[in-house]
Amino acid sequence: MKSLLTIFLILILSCAAQASLIDSTKLIAAAEYSHFNLSPDGENITYIQRGKESYLIVNYNVKDKTTVRIKSLHAVNALLDKHWISDNVLYFEVKGLKTTHSFIAQKTKLGGYMEVLLDANWSVVRGYKGDGKHILISESKGANKYQVSQVLIESLFSFQRPKKKVLFTSNYGHRELFYEPIAEQLIGFKAEDKAITVSARALDGSKWTQLLTSQIGRRNYFVPIGFLNKRTMVVLSNKDSDKISVYKYSLDTKRISELVYGNNKYDVIDARIENGRVVSVTYQRNGKPYHEYLSKEKEAFKGRLSDELEGMLLTTLDIDRSGKNHLLFASSPTHAGTWFHFNSVNNKFTRLISAYEELENLEFAPTELIKATSRDGIELEGWLTIPRVNNRSTLIVMPHGGPIGVQDSNEFSAEIQLLANRGFTVLRVNFRGSSGYGKEFQNLGVGALGGDIESDILTVVNKVNEQYSFENTCAMGSSYGGYSSVMLAINEPKRFDCVVAAYGIYDIPYLFTSSNFHGKEDVISQIEGAVGAKSEAMNKPSPVYLASKLNVPIFLIAGRRDYIAHFEHSNRFKQVLDIHNKDVETLFFKKAGHGQSTWLGQRQETLAVIDFLERKLNLDKLVPDTETQKEVLAREHLETAALYSDENILMEPNYNLAIYFNELAVKHDSAEALYNLGIMHQQGKGVSSDLGKARLYYAQSSERGNREAKVSLAKMYFNGIGVEKDTDKVHETLASINEISEHQEESLLRLMLYCQAPKNDKHKKRCLEYPKEFIKKFEAGTTSTLARLLVSDRTAVDVKESLISFIRDNYKLDATSFKLDIRKKGTFVWSRHAGYGWRDKLVPVEEAKTTMNDSRQCYLETFINLEGFDGGRRAAAIMRWEAFQDGNLKDDSYALYRGKTSTAWRYTVPMEEDAPDLTYKISVFNLDGELIESFECDNS
Repeated sequence: MKSLLTIFLILILSCAAQASLIDSTKLIAAAEYSHFNLSPDGENITYIQRGKESYLIVNYNVKDKTTVRIKSLHAVNALLDKHWISDNVLYFEVKGLKTTHSFIAQKTKLGGYMEVLLDANWSVVRGYKGDGKHILISESKGANKYQVSQVLIESLFSFQRPKKKVLFTSNYGHRELFYEPIAEQLIGFKAEDKAITVSARALDGSKWTQLLTSQIGRRNYFVPIGFLNKRTMVVLSNKDSDKISVYKYSLDTKRISELVYGNNKYDVIDARIENGRVVSVTYQRNGKPYHEYLSKEKEAFKGRLSDELEGMLLTTLDIDRSGKNHLLFASSPTHAGTWFHFNSVNNKFTRLISAYEELENLEFAPTELIKATSRDGIELEGWLTIPRVNNRSTLIVMPHGGPIGVQDSNEFSAEIQLLANRGFTVLRVNFRGSSGYGKEFQNLGVGALGGDIESDILTVVNKVNEQYSFENTCAMGSSYGGYSSVMLAINEPKRFDCVVAAYGIYDIPYLFTSSNFHGKEDVISQIEGAVGAKSEAMNKPSPVYLASKLNVPIFLIAGRRDYIAHFEHSNRFKQVLDIHNKDVETLFFKKAGHGQSTWLGQRQETLAVIDFLERKLNLDKLVPDTETQKEVLAREHLETAALYSDENILMEPNYNLAIYFNELAVKHDSAEALYNLGIMHQQGKGVSSDLGKARLYYAQSSERGNREAKVSLAKMYFNGIGVEKDTDKVHETLASINEISEHQEESLLRLMLYCQAPKNDKHKKRCLEYPKEFIKKFEAGTTSTLARLLVSDRTAVDVKESLISFIRDNYKLDATSFKLDIRKKGTFVWSRHAGYGWRDKLVPVEEAKTTMNDSRQCYLETFINLEGFDGGRRAAAIMRWEAFQDGNLKDDSYALYRGKTSTAWRYTVPMEEDAPDLTYKISVFNLDGELIESFECDNS
């Protein structure tokens, strides 16, 4: 019955001694196992098993305990749905980078699975089992029309036209349909005019019948759960009560008819229906999901398994049609979850596997319930997670987002457990406005930001401080939690020692004007439902206008693509903090939205937060006491260093911190960190360019076996970068590489070396063989290397002739000699003005009127001119750009341009911003290596 609810909601004790460090790459990561489904006959269970770059859909046979791989998928593909259609047929839907694909897989006589890709216009209707021989599909027919049909499963595997029986045409879309077997009807959902309408139709019926309508965005809660029989539904509602309760809903009168279950303290969040009756309800009790069983049979079932589970919460995911086989999931605040199979006939309880099997034997930090009463008599709940190890006597007060209609819970949290493992005590509070405690409690939070909400948080903090003492206290939160964290530190300057504010709102009036969308009446109403009336926005405390009162270090985290708490909130706050000379650090992501979208991003962000806390609170770094723990810390330092140095991730990379983290990793014997330091000293990132130090770092990393460092060191000796050219040293360094796997930089360096400084006939032979092999694996890099070889004086004439012949044959070129008919060249910039129809156009810098950015381009636009009438024959040219600083070559690059001569060829080199002392030079050569044209571009 959970499918009905899901579709509807889519629409609308510390220790003083140092101890084990949990590996964050295993903790803050996708679950190793997930998406478990039990087949209708109870004989098979499918699940997902994840690898580093791919994942498997696997089937487990309950009787013989064997597994069979159904399909392997690359990690970029997201599994949208997976469920059994019949005893032997599985449906799954996968979203790729560009499109979504649906499959069905049928069990074969040999025990394997045969899969079929379904028509792209089809969507399989969930819930339909029928006779087990057909699937029910919705097929797009355009113009908001969808054809519902039955398709014979066997015909899909016959490699002929599928046998399809058309039932009717509907305007309910693919994801708006669900088949309800109890009612024996197709259920349709549609959101229109701020309301969600639920209708039903028999497969042989002539029309849709409206069942119920629920308003979107109202405080009154009304959600359908499922059917008791054809005329009675079960719904969750608080329409006539303070708490969300379970009711029967009559389809005849279209009214709530009877209370099934209500709790006087908590809102009900789910109910389970079996055989036409509600057997259990679920609500958050003391911060944890709690299943209360309404039947003695189910209560006895729970008691039978309680000893096996050792206090963990047991959730029934699926039951086969006989009622004998159960798929169960057990979890707790210190356990991410384990799947079990239970057979009620032989009373056999079988453990299948855990979500994070590698973490199964670790002991996580416990969380205790903290109760307190606010100054106006409101009962509050908080959850205090206390580190078992590495206790640093630091309390992190973590307000949740929202602030209305959101709640914190005492369930397993990877982020909380990592903070606790690193020695931080974490407090979360369900302040007024939080969901789960009824309408009245939730409505008390409307407009209470910066005042009563923060007072509630401090009430629970005071309660904690009665039992525990801390040397440091910091506030940390995301979204509204970011705002609340700042306000806590502003209001209580003597209590808080630092702030971490992520993806927050810091200018309340700006909430209503941050975009045209936010100015719409319905959106304004939603915002007012959290922060209060728009007319009162200026009277609400905003951190942007109170920045002078923040006197502790703050870590601001934001996403440039955040359209919930717009990036400008954080940007403005940062500017004002800088004006007041406050201690502020930033982590502004180029592509992140309202939080991280990847496990790597979330892990890097959390590690950066831990480092901020350590540095600003002057906490000693954790010292690993085993080689395994050294590897854990080294790996984490490398990930954080990579974050701070990546120009594609951060709006402003922090190379100083990147060096700092690499140096920390070096202390834990990381060869990769030494290589990274070599790159940064060679490129002058975070430090002045120092080729001598770069070579030393490369050498030290090479001695520890780092392949990348060996290649970089070899390139320095080959090109004479900071050292005398020494091809013997290059041969020696490359000979020490034992790895067999493909490596582009190494391969292309070997191509250069064997073509220009071979040691034997074997090397000479490889010089001519490598281009044929490499051009298939990495074409751009190979053609660039060939271009460099053809221009270089170090390449022998006979070698050049062989390479030219290869290029001509490979690209079917008609000519190697040519002249240039140059149309444009020099320093250009993107400009916009009326003369171009207000479009951007690349123009000479002296002609630019309105520039859209400051990035200049060294630009060449030319025709390739072959003697006589060439008819658009194919030609090739070598393009080279060089960047000079004080007359010395700083960087260069080669490219092999090829194509027809009937169109203009354009070559653009972006010039480095904030480097006016660089001079760029573009040179054009023919394939014989002869210079045809050369000119310079000024970057000043």
